[in-house]
Amino acid sequence: MREMWFSGVLCGIILSALSQYSAQAISVPLANQYVLTFNWNPSPDAAVAGYKIHYGTASGEYSTIADMGDVTSTALPGFVIGTTYYFAITAYDEDGEESAPSGEISYGKYVPNVQIQNRTAGKFTLNITGAPGQILDVEATTDLKTWTVIDTVTLDASGVLNFNDPNMAAHAKRFYRIRQQL
Repeated sequence: MREMWFSGVLCGIILSALSQYSAQAISVPLANQYVLTFNWNPSPDAAVAGYKIHYGTASGEYSTIADMGDVTSTALPGFVIGTTYYFAITAYDEDGEESAPSGEISYGKYVPNVQIQNRTAGKFTLNITGAPGQILDVEATTDLKTWTVIDTVTLDASGVLNFNDPNMAAHAKRFYRIRQQL
């Protein structure tokens, strides 16, 4: 196959995790799954007949290949929350010969989790887990109606953070939630 122009095509891919509850023409994802939308820049090589998205759960090891045909935008369902996926894309000609893969990108959707631990003498620690480096707003309320961001935190390399509310003692009761920053 002659050399196809494919430099930076994956850099042009936009991955967006669609809400697991949004209506999808392709499928209705399961509660622990989501749909990814892919967009990429077309190759200017006239010999390109289509594109393939290669992906898997280990870097450089693509257990799934999705033939997209001659389009530069698609949505794929079935990605599991809490799993990181690695993606590369290739172009192919009419004979099915593929280009070298693009650079690899990774993506994973993680739903953060909060647990209370170390409850002693009216004090406790919120144990927050999620994706390493994930940025979260910690919100608090006393009435379950008006929520206030009390801190913005970043999970460490292990995806864990222990949080103590510095104003906890000022409230007879207080509820907490976390929200991922977009």
